[in-house]
Amino acid sequence: MQHHLRTAPDDLSPMGALRFAEVRGLGGGIPLAREIADSILNQQFEHVAFWRSTLLILIAHEKSLRRGEVCELIDSIYDLLFAAPQIPTENGIESRTPACPDLAMKGRTLDSLRRLVNDWRPHYGDDRPVQRTWPQSQPRPLLFPASTTPDGATWRIVELLNATALRVEGRALRHCVAMYDWDCDRRLCAIWSLRRHEHGVDRPVATIELNLADQTIEQLKAYKNRRPSPVARTLVDRWAKESNIVPPP
Repeated sequence: MQHHLRTAPDDLSPMGALRFAEVRGLGGGIPLAREIADSILNQQFEHVAFWRSTLLILIAHEKSLRRGEVCELIDSIYDLLFAAPQIPTENGIESRTPACPDLAMKGRTLDSLRRLVNDWRPHYGDDRPVQRTWPQSQPRPLLFPASTTPDGATWRIVELLNATALRVEGRALRHCVAMYDWDCDRRLCAIWSLRRHEHGVDRPVATIELNLADQTIEQLKAYKNRRPSPVARTLVDRWAKESNIVPPP
């Protein structure tokens, strides 16, 4: 594993590099190792035996995996095990137990994992999960007109104010920002998205985590947790200065 750790891509986080080395040590190829290192598992090192058995299934069926499927499977398995939906009741909002808290990987194959994920729906009678939302934080959204940007494109920075927006952002940039919904709801942090206007739509380019206690940008992550481009970093620094917040390190 130490040999594979030394060969991990430089743009991975320390925890992502450990996942990369683990997958390579178990016999997984570089593309699969990279995708798993970019998944939610780069922040999830509990339940070692469960996730190890999951990785072994993915490695055994590596050639059959579709592009982008790994992160989707891992995200869904994580939700089945740990996500506690909030449900409206007569007594207010109640948190229910995860859908499959006793989920095990023994005897499963890639096809059975796909069926599990595709067939899974939260079943709570007629109840429906509540969309977790939170209020806007102190900084304001900012528009960068094309005439003011280094690349001549229109950019904007917008705040993500609900769990769905976090999940959409995470899927677009292939990182685990969806995990921050509880922190946003508890006002521990705010998540912002830097977007570039292309072909009539705003495309996410980088995600910003703002610590609300000290108004410091804790993280600035681009696609697959990579470092943002110089243009993106310049615009975020401008936003931080205009908003009187501490820029990213």
